[in-house]
Amino acid sequence: MNKMRSGSFTLQSLWKKTKATRRLFSAESDLYLSAKVDVIAHRGASGYMPDHTLPTYKSAFESGSDWIELDAHCTKDGVLVVNHDIELHETTDVADWEWAAPLRTRTKAPAMDGELSTMIGWMISDFSLEQIKRLRVKMRDDSRDRDHDLLFEIPTVEETANFVQSLVDNVHVNSHNDEYTREEWLEARNQFTLKHGFARANTNVGLYIETKRASYYRNLGLPLEENLVDVLENSTFKGPIIIQSFELDSLKLIRHLKPEWKTVKLLTRPELDHHTNNGTLSPFMESLSQHCDGIGPNKLSIIPNPKEPPKKSDAIDAAHAHDMFVHPYTFRSDVRHLHRVYGGNATQEFAEFFNLGVDGVFCDFPDHGVYARESCNLLRSQGVEYSSFYRVTE
Repeated sequence: MNKMRSGSFTLQSLWKKTKATRRLFSAESDLYLSAKVDVIAHRGASGYMPDHTLPTYKSAFESGSDWIELDAHCTKDGVLVVNHDIELHETTDVADWEWAAPLRTRTKAPAMDGELSTMIGWMISDFSLEQIKRLRVKMRDDSRDRDHDLLFEIPTVEETANFVQSLVDNVHVNSHNDEYTREEWLEARNQFTLKHGFARANTNVGLYIETKRASYYRNLGLPLEENLVDVLENSTFKGPIIIQSFELDSLKLIRHLKPEWKTVKLLTRPELDHHTNNGTLSPFMESLSQHCDGIGPNKLSIIPNPKEPPKKSDAIDAAHAHDMFVHPYTFRSDVRHLHRVYGGNATQEFAEFFNLGVDGVFCDFPDHGVYARESCNLLRSQGVEYSSFYRVTE
């Protein structure tokens, strides 16, 4: 029989226990995970609303996310839009429109992310921006809230960048403070989150953009990289930018075009597991570090079996040894997506990865990621082994 460790836990209750805890919690403390672990809103706050819409990004911003993830694609008339898939059926109502029926085709699109390379459906590259804007977005996961289905349109990258900057500007205006340093933000966030149990909007939020199937678009004469640089340079967005891709050549080009942007090589589980199992992690990470600032591995490459979590991660250690950060994907707080060993407690899963030294986490529910980080901070400052807190035993 499964047994849950007894005791109730809330951020607020732990916060009230001791004044010493409050003194321990400062931005200068080496226990302060907020300065070390970034929360990346996966496709926005996609656990609550359909992927990649402006309201989803607003929710992610308000949750205190450090980064908002976008997936960039290109329409046939050369406009960058945001959608997870290269094909539109899973995320929109495209199949319900008679005018779109002739645009359904069989397409070969080389994939390095483990997804299908040949598919039948509606490709974004076959649609004009005007046609894309007629569609409405829906939740891809049937087990999640469908109340926001078919309410929002697909945004362009430019619209998204300008929108996120407007959210930041609005906070600045209402707070009567034009600028925050990262250190000032971390200190303010720490105090607010521990007091109220939730975070405030992050005015240092960045855009974390994936170039999706970049070689496919380039072969169509619709290069993502140059287009992306042009769009972002001409947008109002002033925050930091990370470009991620499963295609190393795309990242090499981005590094050439915009060396100040950080780049992240996304890794499939088979790709990283191959090097882990064959003892070639160090040369593999060394080669990636020539072109990338970080890696984005599948979280199952880090903890393959949650029943037996490792004490250390060779992949994380190898990446850090070559000065790269590690941002695993994807953390989903729904009970149906959590391994049963966590007992329905998503904070426990986050804690296991925090304990191994990850530098960021991709979250469908970014507010849960922020809460888990601060909860683990507080427990750790009190000398509690947070990686075993509330763990289910069999």
